[in-house]
Amino acid sequence: MNRFYYVTFSLMILGLLILCAHAPWAQPEPNSPNLHQTIGYAPVWSNTYTQIPDAHVDWNGAFAAYAGAIIFFSIVLGGIAYFFREKRGKPATHRIKSS
Repeated sequence: MNRFYYVTFSLMILGLLILCAHAPWAQPEPNSPNLHQTIGYAPVWSNTYTQIPDAHVDWNGAFAAYAGAIIFFSIVLGGIAYFFREKRGKPATHRIKSS
């Protein structure tokens, strides 16, 4: 079970770090504050879109969807790594009590 946790956690951290380095930025539409227009991808900590008024990281939209996909696929790949571990199909290594 440790393999599942290590693979899942490692892929999740790696994916979220990559997502933070290429985060989707959005700008609200002038006519409606509920509509957003994606203006590009840049690191979360950058000042790339500071010249555009009201530009911000799209936390509740594309960023959340990408983060959800990263978490889902890291769990799936962790499960695959656990299922296809090298111990699968080998005889038991523990002692069997004889009667």
